[in-house]
Amino acid sequence: MSEINASNFKKEHGDLAPDLVGVTELTSPYFFVPPSGNTGERPENCEPGTLRFNTDHGTLEIFRGKTIGWEQIQRNPMSDGTYPEARGFNHCGRRPGNSTVNVVEMVRFASLSTPVDFGDMALGGSNANGTFECGAFASQTRGFAFGGRTDPFSNVIQFVTMSTFGNSVNFGDLSEGAQLTMGVSDQTRGCRLGGIKYVGPQPYNSAGVNHIEFVTMASEGNTTDFGDLEDLPALAGSCGDRTRGILMGGGAPSPSYNTDKIQFITIQSTGNAVDFGNLEQNTTYNACSSNSVRGISGGNGASPSNKIDFITISTTGNAQDFGDMAVSLYARSSCASDIRAIFTGGQDAYADCDFITIATTGNAIDFGNLSIGSGYNHGFSNSHGGLG
Repeated sequence: MSEINASNFKKEHGDLAPDLVGVTELTSPYFFVPPSGNTGERPENCEPGTLRFNTDHGTLEIFRGKTIGWEQIQRNPMSDGTYPEARGFNHCGRRPGNSTVNVVEMVRFASLSTPVDFGDMALGGSNANGTFECGAFASQTRGFAFGGRTDPFSNVIQFVTMSTFGNSVNFGDLSEGAQLTMGVSDQTRGCRLGGIKYVGPQPYNSAGVNHIEFVTMASEGNTTDFGDLEDLPALAGSCGDRTRGILMGGGAPSPSYNTDKIQFITIQSTGNAVDFGNLEQNTTYNACSSNSVRGISGGNGASPSNKIDFITISTTGNAQDFGDMAVSLYARSSCASDIRAIFTGGQDAYADCDFITIATTGNAIDFGNLSIGSGYNHGFSNSHGGLG
């Protein structure tokens, strides 16, 4: 085998390094520095197997071809050093006639398995069958549901251990009962964002709130104040990465819940939300999820739509068109791994499940059905936002 011994060499003209043809092994007692750049500088037309260092996320990544796109090489282990199977969950929801379901169903992202019964969200307040219009967030190990529409609105925080089939257990309480609230999380902290609070007997004697509060997901207890949103949003979608929590769409009770606003928080730094950009249209009851790079928003209750938008989480700015869901729906659930995002359920007890490959714009593809169709449901996963 021939060897090349050189500390530094370049092409005669230009800044690019030369092509080395036939090299099968690089040896050195020191180190090898791959090309690097931020997410926006990723090349689009490169060979599968291309390697680079992403400076936005501090990870190596590899190009796996046009279908999958760029993928992190460095996964994030759990506290015991193991890597979890990427699982997504759909929970709670409403069926025609306002009957509710408390079933938790689980999908394996790698195989896009048919959703299977995982257990129940067992703490449904005064409604024995469960709750709906609650919020959700997750760590690598625990998936949470909080608040929701019972009578009065629930302040309960409950969780399941995502590696073990079974029912939810109590975690603590929100500062107030709330429905139509949203959640974001990183690996340690889960945040409740906004929603509607109960101020009197039904029907709908309620008011919007701009509260942000948080819990440390590994330690049971009640929420602590974080800051405030820019307005009084509810019926919005939420997602994020290991740094930022994103809120998309929704809006204040007056004049309407339909806005195109995107705002964000830095999850580990308490404080108020700030402006991120705008969706392509006024949106409500949208389903959102994310990997470590992109945030996805699908569906619209303002005017039933199959439109999917996306943002690059690390870079403030407006959303762009991604593609379409199979049908025009709203009030769906969504969750994601670092490769795929899934949409499940929808208004009027829809049961269909669709998926997209987050790195590649295009339309969603059907892959199965929930065992119990429902809308106004929520989702979480153990691998969202770059956690897995």
